[in-house]
Amino acid sequence: ADQPPQVNNGVFASPYLSRRHAEFFADATGQVHGTMNRVTSHLVFLKDLNSSNGTFLNGNMLKAQRPVAIADNDVVQFGTEDEDSREQGVIIAQI
Repeated sequence: ADQPPQVNNGVFASPYLSRRHAEFFADATGQVHGTMNRVTSHLVFLKDLNSSNGTFLNGNMLKAQRPVAIADNDVVQFGTEDEDSREQGVIIAQI
């Protein structure tokens, strides 16, 4: 069943996005899975959830289930376009 948009999710109609594609989450401690990633008061992370067409940060494809810290001016892309198709469907945003 389709999920309506809510505070904790976004719904995008695109053939390039998986039903559960990626997630953003915050961590105020500066730790990811018990290891120091970057010392700051608040970190925001992006994690690919085993999507079919990938999640990208600044043009680099994320490894599934491996959170990465994002920063101001980073570019996030959800999905890739089919080279044989002119159909638009990827989501690209600068943070």
